[in-house]
Amino acid sequence: MNRIIKALGIFVLFISSTSVQAQLNTMTYPDTVCIMQDVNLLSTTKNAASYYWGTCSAWLERQPKGGVIASNAPLGGPTPITLEEQNGKYYLFTVNYDAPFNLIRYDVGANLKNLPTPVDLGNFTGDIPEKCTGIDIVNDRGNWIGYAIGGIGVNTQLTRLEFGNSLTNTPIVTDLLNLSGLLISPEDIHLFKENGNWYAYTLNGLSAHLVRLDFGANLTSTPTLTDLGNPGGLSFPTGMKFVQQLGSYYGFVVNRLSSTLTRLDFGTSMLNTPAVFPLGNFGNIFKSPRYINISKDDEKFYGYVSNEATNELISLKFGSNISNVPVVSSLGNFAAFNGPRGITELIRQKDNVYGFVTNYQTNTISIVHYDSSANASVLKDTTNQIPTYYYTKPGLYNVYFVTVDSNGKENQEQHRIQVLAKPKIDLTADTMLCQGDTLFMVANGNLLSKILWDPTYNLIYRNDTTSVYVFPEEDYTYHVRMTYDYGCIVDTMVNVKVSKIKADAGPDRIVADGASTQLGGPKMSQGYQFKYLWTPNLYFENNISDVAYPNVRPVDSVQFYYVKVVNADGCVRYDTVAVNTSCGDINCPNAFNPTSPDQLNRSFGLANYQLKQLTFFRIFNRFGQMVFETTDPNRKWDGTYNGMPQDLGTYVWIAEGICLNGRKVKRNGNVLLVR
Repeated sequence: MNRIIKALGIFVLFISSTSVQAQLNTMTYPDTVCIMQDVNLLSTTKNAASYYWGTCSAWLERQPKGGVIASNAPLGGPTPITLEEQNGKYYLFTVNYDAPFNLIRYDVGANLKNLPTPVDLGNFTGDIPEKCTGIDIVNDRGNWIGYAIGGIGVNTQLTRLEFGNSLTNTPIVTDLLNLSGLLISPEDIHLFKENGNWYAYTLNGLSAHLVRLDFGANLTSTPTLTDLGNPGGLSFPTGMKFVQQLGSYYGFVVNRLSSTLTRLDFGTSMLNTPAVFPLGNFGNIFKSPRYINISKDDEKFYGYVSNEATNELISLKFGSNISNVPVVSSLGNFAAFNGPRGITELIRQKDNVYGFVTNYQTNTISIVHYDSSANASVLKDTTNQIPTYYYTKPGLYNVYFVTVDSNGKENQEQHRIQVLAKPKIDLTADTMLCQGDTLFMVANGNLLSKILWDPTYNLIYRNDTTSVYVFPEEDYTYHVRMTYDYGCIVDTMVNVKVSKIKADAGPDRIVADGASTQLGGPKMSQGYQFKYLWTPNLYFENNISDVAYPNVRPVDSVQFYYVKVVNADGCVRYDTVAVNTSCGDINCPNAFNPTSPDQLNRSFGLANYQLKQLTFFRIFNRFGQMVFETTDPNRKWDGTYNGMPQDLGTYVWIAEGICLNGRKVKRNGNVLLVR
């Protein structure tokens, strides 16, 4: 825990086992965001030896969790407990209040959430105090030295534990008995160093006296004891904790008999006669309080008291000044407490905080833990600049940031970020748009201060900026970034599916009188999912007008055709084409079959419709014999001569006439007669 801190004479229980920490503003952060909103944390420390970011770190304003992590033998009424760290590994030491009054070490390992392994060190032939109520272990110039204290009345023991350079050593145990006879039912013990000399405080429970032990410069020396009497208001005191802030020292004592809390103000030296401030019982919340511990986290002080009579852990929140009257509340029995007594300091391991409590009645040890959550897209990072991340659930989150410089000095910061649920917004839902149409989209919300639509592809802002018109040609996603007055940013999107459809009737064209043309252009949508309707239903070859590219042979000088295209999504598109028919030539088919099942193909004649006069139309066989002649533009040859079917083969035709526009036309050609 605070071995280095204790060696410096500082009795604040920092929640770390590293060197002395500073709290600086070395990062920037938002106060309020919404779920799924980008969070950017910025470090202003550029040259640290190491960095650590935790985005969902535990903090001590929350309700802790817990449970039993050790039970039964070798435990027998465990009471005092201390948590120590050496070379990155943690060790719990406790002493059984009842026979055989043995000292037990629990090897926890590097992670405080591990199940510890017990090592029963024994009672060293009775040198471990009976009815032990206090144990404290410190590191003095590389050697670990502890003291245990206990007993009833004058039958009291003070025992020194010398572990040497490793907490895993079996200690050399020395029973100092009841020095000077001043120890009477002693309760708890705390070691400290001031001006190069070692001291300890303990409490005489029955007499409610404060006793100081003076060791001198060597903690292994036999101490001299000074009975300081009852500084005031103590009533069977059983637990104490000392805290230093800004050069002043404070002690906190729980009184088992009166169920109250007392503060002792020592001023600038722990050797001063303290001023006494009875803090009371806070609405009778204390019920036979037994031990107290105080931790510091995020520049605030948090105290914990074991309520033995009600099996509860009581929380004391002092805020940033340890001399404040704390806010006191019950945390309840959340860790199977049963006769809770000793409480260790709380240790922060990155994003989680752990402590331990002994349970006298059930021979168990409970773990107390404040856990981080997993509600961020990036939970931790060890780079100078943590990547942009977001939170997935609303709540108040603690960001924990630690840097260590090249000298090993650590700086910790914690900041809270309020994460809100997404505000209620009025946003156009994902939708479908027919290709070529325009969609009106809206984004709005209460206390909305700014809206940004991105990208601006085929997008037009309206004057109110909350709504836009879009007309994409392809499936497209529009991002909407909505900024609210209270800092929340919603970055969402609208997916627009474009139902592809094009109607292309083709370019306007001029065709010769009697000639056919194919309607439809290259942009026409094609496929089984499309339906077509051409109107008016005039002059279509084979009377087919429901295909993408029909053939027509118009009669009128100008004929307009309209096409309607419908797809499976119900999208409709229209287009039109003008077909101009010009009489400037004579048109005839190049083949016919008098026996064809199609009546239109059984005869051969002029295809023109705009002749006002046919001067002649003559057909000759290959011998030059004329087999057909007419001046009626509507009369056609049926392939016979003098009532006799003519032979298969090629025939020559010649025609001359005058168009409706007065133009004289003349032409000859060949036709193939087939059967």
